[in-house]
Amino acid sequence: SRGVPAGPEHRLTTGTADAYEPDIAAAGNQIIVAWYEHDGTKGYGAMLGAWTRDGVEQWRMQLSPAGHGGKSTLVRVRGKDVFCAWLELAPGGQPQVRVQWFSVDGRPRGAPMTIGPAGRTTWNLTAALDDKGLAWVAFDGAAGTRADEVFLARVAREWHALTRLTADDGKASKYPDIAVQGDRAAVSWHDVRDGNEEVYLLVAPTVSL
Repeated sequence: SRGVPAGPEHRLTTGTADAYEPDIAAAGNQIIVAWYEHDGTKGYGAMLGAWTRDGVEQWRMQLSPAGHGGKSTLVRVRGKDVFCAWLELAPGGQPQVRVQWFSVDGRPRGAPMTIGPAGRTTWNLTAALDDKGLAWVAFDGAAGTRADEVFLARVAREWHALTRLTADDGKASKYPDIAVQGDRAAVSWHDVRDGNEEVYLLVAPTVSL
């Protein structure tokens, strides 16, 4: 509580060529970590695992299938629900945003789903969980648009709905972030539609998104 380390650091990944960009969430007495790694030969894999607070591994898994590139992995936890999203690239294919739900012990609570296409310049995903059991995922991508635009998806365990938030105006809209509280959501991003880079904010009832 005073910002002083309460114990030593723990190395979580071993045996990989490189491991990148961890995302972390607390789940009771466990720490859930999402990341992606390179094995040195076969490309990237999106990963998910759980550890105790003293660094004892509970479980781990690869989210992206073998032979598919998985990157930019995120994890969110609410109660006993664990939600993951990542960028996946099949050989010769278009990048896709993939999601899956789990329990805190690592058991799948539904099959992985593709919620929409991403772009070659989609670098990050962001997400929030609401109190009704839905995940909200925001990302940018040039997916059927003239430039990168902001997309928002609602994701349940068995269905999803995708909406484009910014106009297909040929002006890049990038790097969204999202917060959800009660029946309202807020999305911020930066945009060049006015000729220079500025930050924009949209606040709206969740039922209208």
